[in-house]
Amino acid sequence: MNYPFEKLEKLLEAFKGNVEKNIDNIDIAVLLQEAIDEVVFCRTSFLRSVFTLKNKKQLRLIVQTSQLTLIALENRVVELYIHDSSTFAIADLLLQEMDLMLDFLAIYFSDCFDTCKAAPIHYVLAKQEKIMDNLTLFKESLKIEKQEKAVWKILFSEVEQVIKGMNKINTSFHELLFLERLFPIAESSEILFIETEFYTVSEIYLLQQGYNNDVFIERLVRKMHEKASETNDPIVFWEQQKKLLLQLRKRTVNVYRTDHADPITELLKYTEVELLYLYQINKLLNEPGFSNDMEGKTEKLMVSTLPVNQLAVILRLFVDRGYLKPMNQSAFFNKIAKVTGMGNKDSISAMSLRNKYYCPEKTAIEGVRDLFHGCLKDMGRY
Repeated sequence: MNYPFEKLEKLLEAFKGNVEKNIDNIDIAVLLQEAIDEVVFCRTSFLRSVFTLKNKKQLRLIVQTSQLTLIALENRVVELYIHDSSTFAIADLLLQEMDLMLDFLAIYFSDCFDTCKAAPIHYVLAKQEKIMDNLTLFKESLKIEKQEKAVWKILFSEVEQVIKGMNKINTSFHELLFLERLFPIAESSEILFIETEFYTVSEIYLLQQGYNNDVFIERLVRKMHEKASETNDPIVFWEQQKKLLLQLRKRTVNVYRTDHADPITELLKYTEVELLYLYQINKLLNEPGFSNDMEGKTEKLMVSTLPVNQLAVILRLFVDRGYLKPMNQSAFFNKIAKVTGMGNKDSISAMSLRNKYYCPEKTAIEGVRDLFHGCLKDMGRY
């Protein structure tokens, strides 16, 4: 499959040159109309073209390359067009077509589309306007059917707060998708709320609908770990989360069925791992003759110059690839933490290592990528 946006890039480069040289608006309008036609052509031909690809890796590459190109091109158009010019209307149509192309990639190639990327400014504004229109619609409905629609009032308030807190330049596709998924409300009768101080209304709703976006799950896992670290009794906290998740699973409707695992199953998996680890530690502490001083006397077998977050990413990578196979996940983190020194520190925290393993940081992933590139260069000297 050839790169699909080569002609579009050339058209917009010519558009940029004409704008900078103050060329006649008729010429600019012609270029913009050609660009609109090209975006429509790209969208209609994209599905046919993907059948020529040999594997999922090629598909992911072409989808994400197209996504990045569209983001850059759309932002370029926003920078160039002038609101009071005669070509504003046609430039706006071009932006709308590019928005539709991004939606097309996100819907039909959801497994390849990178939802963590910041969306183009026009795309963000258009989505926010659509979401606010939905809010207005359901607020009007709430006035008419107060008793039936009252359950949605908290959700409306929460969505408004999320929109107000958005940074338009850094708003990700995931954040917009998160909000849009809250509005199949027009046909739905009622949301089954469960009382909790931990999850927000929108999070409960999305879990009940089976919303299994990876970024959404990782955010909830990180939130759970942060909350657990603040409690006096982590075992009680994780047991409460397990009970709540089991309640939610009984009442889920699984609207968003994809190849991904069920979101509540994923969260239960993390919860079970934490509870198993805490139960084992608690059992160890209660064994006769055990002393807390023993932990400090464990002989160190190695010293790592890597930060904990990069060490966690390397362990995660090796386990996911099957090169390492921990027999017991909790003991795995605990023992590595006990026998590893970290530069100036005598030891590392097993909980910190575990948290960074399950929720890898972007900076750590980039650091490990650079580290492996360096290792490949060093191999040439052997």
